[in-house]
Amino acid sequence: MRNEKKTDKGEIQKIIGCIVNLLETINHAALGTCMANRKNVPAIGTKLHKGQSEFRCTDSGLLCVKWQDTKEVLLMSNCHKPEVTRIGKKNKTGVQEEIDCPQAIAFYRQKMGGVDRSRSIHRII
Repeated sequence: MRNEKKTDKGEIQKIIGCIVNLLETINHAALGTCMANRKNVPAIGTKLHKGQSEFRCTDSGLLCVKWQDTKEVLLMSNCHKPEVTRIGKKNKTGVQEEIDCPQAIAFYRQKMGGVDRSRSIHRII
């Protein structure tokens, strides 16, 4: 039998709280996705339609971005402004279309896309 360690929900909440606090106090640019039900994440309760976005900012300047793509995307950043840009995205039929996207999420997609592609290429080799 494997010795599995169970993680306490309170322990997870402390870790998420520490991560949010770190984003608020770190002197380096940082951003990342998060879940809406986590502690210390600003509440954005409105239901959005595809391409819509909403922004919240904490007192310390941490930006929380909610964007509706196929699914809801929630991202926190300490280095972006609440600005919207246009990105190219393929729809279900494979046709490229321009949609509104928060600048922080466009940056995240650009940087993380390269990481995901390099991982998939590494698996092939």
